[in-house]
Amino acid sequence: MPRPLIFDLWPTVIDRMDLANRILLTQKYPAFRRTDQRCSAKVTTVEITTNSVKINNTSFYVAEYETGERMEIFKYTVNSKAVVLKTTVPLCEAKKKLFETIMKRRSGILRVKNLSILGKLSFPPNLKLCVRNLKVARPYRNFQEDDMIKQTRTSTLYKDLQKVLTADSFPLESLEMDYNFSARLDAPAKIVILVGQVSWNTLCVSMCFISRHLVYIRCSLGRMFTR
Repeated sequence: MPRPLIFDLWPTVIDRMDLANRILLTQKYPAFRRTDQRCSAKVTTVEITTNSVKINNTSFYVAEYETGERMEIFKYTVNSKAVVLKTTVPLCEAKKKLFETIMKRRSGILRVKNLSILGKLSFPPNLKLCVRNLKVARPYRNFQEDDMIKQTRTSTLYKDLQKVLTADSFPLESLEMDYNFSARLDAPAKIVILVGQVSWNTLCVSMCFISRHLVYIRCSLGRMFTR
């Protein structure tokens, strides 16, 4: 007769699971939460938008709860799926706090290779992120906006990043911002990319800063400006 295992295998199993599957597991079986907290958390891609949160190949959405299950899972392909969380909270508020809701029971450090955020930085207070590549954008644009406003917004962004990211995140491998932000030489990244449109002739512009120095500005007409 085989002897029972004398050690807990679950930490080893959970440590190798996809983060999205870990989240689903702990939401459905709360008994695993303590074990999950003991395991390191890392993910390749996190994309946060105004309507959803995507963790690797799993997209999370919110919908109004009426009857039935509080959570529904839809498989798109073998490797991708969508999770709909039902809530009684007003949808506008629930969408803004979707990432916090998903991560509310998680603390410590979450290691993210690629993080993309459309909107404001809003993370659970007990969670720190260690990020390598970051994309930040706003859900709307004002091409007539004064550059000083963009400078102030960019400075605020840099300060917020210091609060929510771990010290070993800096310098970031890359920081990509849309044209609601401004180019600054104090950027906390090795490479900074500013993407968007220039108001004076609505040309698409991509600015790349390598080692905090402006290298080129390329527009849709193919002209290149160097410094």
